[in-house]
Amino acid sequence: MQVSRCAKLLILTMTVIIALSGCEFFFTSSRSVSRFSEPRCLTQEFVFQVNDDVTPLRLTLDLEVNQGDVKWRLVDPRGHERWVGRATGPDEVDESRLLDPIVGNWHFRVECLEAAGEFVIEWSGFKRLRP
Repeated sequence: MQVSRCAKLLILTMTVIIALSGCEFFFTSSRSVSRFSEPRCLTQEFVFQVNDDVTPLRLTLDLEVNQGDVKWRLVDPRGHERWVGRATGPDEVDESRLLDPIVGNWHFRVECLEAAGEFVIEWSGFKRLRP
């Protein structure tokens, strides 16, 4: 499972722009990996807290479904669905969403229905350094 070239280019571009602007930022990310070799039913919810010092937020899902169904849903702190999807095995999904950094808790839920495979979820963004 790889980071797409587009995502790498976006991160590099944002880093250069921030560096040239003289702002003090640093890159932050959180990554979760889940593997399940035998078909199973499970639901996992991941919560990512966004503060007012985070600039554009990116959520990347890298999913490999060998069999079964996997559904996912992202809900912003205001309760609005921002990303909903489904994959039925055998299938692979490697997608990202660039999101406005709404302050609060973001909820990403993954539901596996008799599924086997693996998924990687990565939240990333830039944080402003506070003086």
